[in-house]
Amino acid sequence: LNYRLDLFILGVLAGYASVGRYTLAVSLGQLIWLLSSSAASVLLPKIAAAEGSTDAVQNTNRLNRLILWASIGSALLLGVAASQAIPLLYGEAFRPSFLALVLILPGIAVFSTVNILAAYLAGIGQPRLNLAVAVVALIVTISLDLYLIPKFDIVGASLASTASYSVSALLTIILYIRKTGSPLRQILLPTSE
Repeated sequence: LNYRLDLFILGVLAGYASVGRYTLAVSLGQLIWLLSSSAASVLLPKIAAAEGSTDAVQNTNRLNRLILWASIGSALLLGVAASQAIPLLYGEAFRPSFLALVLILPGIAVFSTVNILAAYLAGIGQPRLNLAVAVVALIVTISLDLYLIPKFDIVGASLASTASYSVSALLTIILYIRKTGSPLRQILLPTSE
């Protein structure tokens, strides 16, 4: 619901042309999640089998750093390529999708952290923490969509999504740190490793 609710609100408040343009931006941006979703699918059963091993935490930290920075790099490349590709492939009517994409890419990139760290939390038997994060993010999405979409159309929807994804990332990182004791730098910053 959190990932698609903005489309319904956009449809009601701004119309179907806006939904089409925004859907293009979101669909292109969410391609970046293929990295983190695939990694999380492999990570979850390994964490569940590890039963609280310190290696599991170190591996999760390492994987999160790698996926986060790969997602940031992918977002930058996609943003550059989309400036020419969207009007070329979809026509001038979809040019507004580019700004929406650029504004949602930071949220999509940081949300890759949620996919990885949420897999760890679920793997240690704490899926309710992920549910709590999703509920808070849903409240952020609804609130900001209702406020921003009437004023800024698809740009407002993108800003609301980026804010929601960022809140999800922040809360998930906080919960992960509380459960593992990992320093923030080990979760987010590249290392010589």
